[in-house]
Formats: sequence, C-alpha cells, structure tokens
Amino acid sequence: MGKLPDREQREGGKYFAKQRVYLTDPKLDIAALLAKQVQFVTPAALIVEELMPDAALLFEESADLVVVPAGYALVRGESPGEGLHHEK
Repeated sequence: MGKLPDREQREGGKYFAKQRVYLTDPKLDIAALLAKQVQFVTPAALIVEELMPDAALLFEESADLVVVPAGYALVRGESPGEGLHHEK
C-alpha cells in the first residue's frame, strides 16, 4: 500500500462519494475547504441551511443538493424522503 498524501498534497483534490455527501455540522469550516479548493464528486448531497450558499461551491453543478432547513436535524431513515426531524 502506498503512502497517504499529506494535507498540502490534498489541496485542490476531488473527493468521490458513490451515493451522497452529508454536510450536517453547522460548525463545519466551509471557508477552509474552499481555500484548499476541495471539490466533492457525488450525485447528491444533504447540507444544513447554515452552510449555504457557500457549501454549494464544493460540488459540481450536476449534484442534487438537498438543504436541511435551519432548526431541523437529519435522522437517517430507510428511504430518501424520510428523516427530517424538527428540534425546536
């Protein structure tokens, strides 16, 4: 197995997810990811509203971006339509 790249080598990297990417932590440092020119290659993403619109820049235009409204939490269910739970 080859050596894993260090952080500096990953700048500008593309990260592939077969089904979707979850950005559900409102404290995620999107600015740092953008500064490193990170891009996610995936057909879909679930993103908390607090990270938008900047988080959208991390994805290709073809990705289906689903925004979890502020005040809701994602509870993963068995089907894609399940799972939004209001916490307020």
